[in-house]
Amino acid sequence: MSSQFDASVAALRSAIEQGESFVIIPHVNPDGDAIGSAIAVYIALTKKGKRVELIGADEVPRNLRFLPRWEEFRSAREMFPDDAPTENMPKEIEHFDLAIIVDLSAPRRLAHARHLIPLAKAVAVVDHHELGDDVADGILVVDSSYAATALLLYHIWEAIGFEFDSDIAQCLLTGIATDTGGFKFQNTDARALRAAADLVQRGGNLSLIHEMVWDRKPESALKLLGVALNNLRIAANGKVAYSTLSLQEYESVGATDEDSEGIVNEVGKVDSCVISALFREHLPNRIRVSVRSRGDIDVAEVCRKFEGGGHKNAAGCTFSSSLESAIAALMPSLEAAAL
Repeated sequence: MSSQFDASVAALRSAIEQGESFVIIPHVNPDGDAIGSAIAVYIALTKKGKRVELIGADEVPRNLRFLPRWEEFRSAREMFPDDAPTENMPKEIEHFDLAIIVDLSAPRRLAHARHLIPLAKAVAVVDHHELGDDVADGILVVDSSYAATALLLYHIWEAIGFEFDSDIAQCLLTGIATDTGGFKFQNTDARALRAAADLVQRGGNLSLIHEMVWDRKPESALKLLGVALNNLRIAANGKVAYSTLSLQEYESVGATDEDSEGIVNEVGKVDSCVISALFREHLPNRIRVSVRSRGDIDVAEVCRKFEGGGHKNAAGCTFSSSLESAIAALMPSLEAAAL
């Protein structure tokens, strides 16, 4: 690690030691890495006797509610229902010594939770994404070479003054497992596998993660998968596979956007494709797009052109438009990247 990174870790440790009140914030539409990392830091800070709030814009997904202390999450959307600062803040969140953003460096992707940032004396970011233009000012503990934010946390855990227990091991293991697709994505490296083995030894339960995250689905999610597969389309001479989910189709099977988790990976199983995408209308004229790629194709670069981002092989972006307009805007860039 670089001396600058080491200095950032030291600065984070100092801020933790000196601070008394903290807020931990994951990104909007959180995944296993965001939730697992956030809870792990929350547990570690509470064990130190700190006052800690765990606040996110969105609820903890159903398939992650096996994690310890997930019930501690509070809703930023309830605190800021008009997506604006309010005079009626609960007293315990009127100020913090430190806000810790996990699995994200861009405050705009915190959605309603971004209003918490001005309440903190200082901000720290722990993330494994490439830094974009909208980076929070503060302590940046960022290294994009790590497969997951939870893996980055694992490697600096003791350096920032935290101790492991079985609950923390379970949370960090969940973050690593989910961001590597159950250790099958291209980002799975020896570092991730070694960390996972150690976390299992410390009390993490990998089989429970697989069961709860991937092997159990509500009926609505399976019906939604059927709709998406029926809507499958092929482009770029078979190199791009994509599908769509309209708001009406969500409603027809009683599904929510949470039920779409993992569908883009099923779309990507078309043997000829190198890029897969799922366009989903989770709200009226609000289109979320999940994109995946194989090999050296950088879909994060494509998504950044549309104010999105992510990782080289897993990224996304959002459009305020109809499904048809979103497809017309993004598909030429995806086809060009695939050919």
